[in-house]
Amino acid sequence: MRSSMHHATLNRWWTVAAGALGAGVGVGVLVIYTFGAFAAEMAAEFGWSRSVHSNALTVFLVASGIGSLLLGQLMDRFGVRRVCAALVAAFGITVASLALIPPKIWVLYALFAVIGLTGSAATAMPYAVAIRALFDRERGLALGLVNFGAGIGSAIAPYCAKILAESFGWRGGYIGVGIAGLLPVLGLLLLVRDPASSRKQKTSQPQEGWLIQLGRPTFWLITIPVAAISIATFGVLGSMVPLLQDRELGAQSIAIVMSCVGVSSWIARPVVGYALDRAFAPYVAAASFVFAVGGLVLLTLTDHIAGTIAAAILVGFALGSEGDLVTFLVSRYYPPAIYSRVLGAVWVTWAWGGGIGTFLAGASDRMFGSYTPAIVVFAAMLTIGIIVVCRLGPYPFPAADKTATSLLRTSQKVASA
Repeated sequence: MRSSMHHATLNRWWTVAAGALGAGVGVGVLVIYTFGAFAAEMAAEFGWSRSVHSNALTVFLVASGIGSLLLGQLMDRFGVRRVCAALVAAFGITVASLALIPPKIWVLYALFAVIGLTGSAATAMPYAVAIRALFDRERGLALGLVNFGAGIGSAIAPYCAKILAESFGWRGGYIGVGIAGLLPVLGLLLLVRDPASSRKQKTSQPQEGWLIQLGRPTFWLITIPVAAISIATFGVLGSMVPLLQDRELGAQSIAIVMSCVGVSSWIARPVVGYALDRAFAPYVAAASFVFAVGGLVLLTLTDHIAGTIAAAILVGFALGSEGDLVTFLVSRYYPPAIYSRVLGAVWVTWAWGGGIGTFLAGASDRMFGSYTPAIVVFAAMLTIGIIVVCRLGPYPFPAADKTATSLLRTSQKVASA
């Protein structure tokens, strides 16, 4: 009996390994970190302006949010493995099909819409649903390790895309990226343990949809901070290179700053995941937001390379913590019966927040000739997010151990003080 229990404990970590692989070659990594290497060459061949690619990304983000809502419903009804494997396969095939695209902009937008819809399964979200059922005391660490895979992928992907573009052109590049996007299918089918037990429990639990949650404070106490951190981090990082160029930093200095962002975001994922298992999650989120605010303030107050690097490290840490915070917070405040649907609804905010932040940063530069007004707005939003997330009360679904029980009692005393 002890041997079978030990075997089961080992087996669940294969779900984490599959999640790290899936996030490492997921939609965020492949679309954001590789497509840019092919966009300019495609636009030059077809005579398109640079705005076509940015518009395609906007279509992708909107479709991705819609896909997240639908995915939550599908996983809730049919489970994680087969549904997500089918969607990820469709995602990879659609990416590869960009190699065959004709010089028609509407076809590009249509394909990016499909990539967004199907790519919602090529994220950490499916693995978070499985981990919610498989892990309790070590849930934060497991989620952090899944998101750590995305950090590794984002570091490697641009170099791989450059090699593909130089060796095979933009058409061959899209085929290569599409093949990479298919890799998580094997992990989903062979390694992921589907949380079937949690679905069986739903017959005795209320079947609530995500729309019902819109009228409840807990949903907004999670969603508003998630929107704030997504808008701020993606908005700043999306404009970081032109901002540094405006400050007349050289290419080497810019590369150092962006590398610091990447390294900091990698470190944040397992660190924040580990902290979530041992501290009250809203306070961990608030601390991450404080780091981001500090980074934004530094960006506005100093042009010195040392201050800029420090700012990049702080913002990068907040960026890396997002995935852990979103999935963990929802898991502690919602039961398994509606976890996937609520997570899908919150994921929309995260997905669309990045697009909103990038738009606001660009609008600031166009209107004021500077990114500083947008950065100030981002800092203000994060400050509101700190206040809001700290309003979350004790976990309705804490970890079933002494540490979590003690934590719950402490948080109850703080809330009642």
